[in-house]
Amino acid sequence: SVIVHAPRIAAPSFQYAAGDDEADADAATVILDLGRFQLDSCGALELGAAPETAKLFNAFKIRVSDVSASVASGRWDPSRVWTVETFDDVAPVIPAFGARATALQALAPVPDRAGLETTFDADAVRVALSPRRVSQLLAVIANVAATAPAPAGRLAAARDDASVADDDSLIGDDDAEDAEDAEDAED
Repeated sequence: SVIVHAPRIAAPSFQYAAGDDEADADAATVILDLGRFQLDSCGALELGAAPETAKLFNAFKIRVSDVSASVASGRWDPSRVWTVETFDDVAPVIPAFGARATALQALAPVPDRAGLETTFDADAVRVALSPRRVSQLLAVIANVAATAPAPAGRLAAARDDASVADDDSLIGDDDAEDAEDAEDAED
């Protein structure tokens, strides 16, 4: 049996700076708990193999549990260790859910059986939102988008566009004079 506890990820709606204790009523943090992953080997008979062919299969049960997402109100210092209890107001947006799967893998061809048979079953995924939580989620998304590095291709293209836009050599002498005349006319 293999059990892996997946990480919790915190994404704030604010930029934190040392000494920044400014209270922000709309400050929030999305907490994604990626749950727990469990892989167990089992007997092929448990997954429907016939007794005479059971030794020709590997059989596994897979379980993912305790996956959830919450929104916590308020500010926090990301340089310090945190837990969900660190926050004053934590509301689940996606309450904990899980899923189960099985895999029956044939090690050699077995008549009337597929080489890999799988099953999958998942709990219902519920979402609990309020207008306040939606605005907090949007603030977190905006902060993450604003602080995320641009992909290499987009960054190079943006630099090329900026260098073209700042290059006055593309503007002819007549164009420059027309632009100055237009600015003078506006004043």
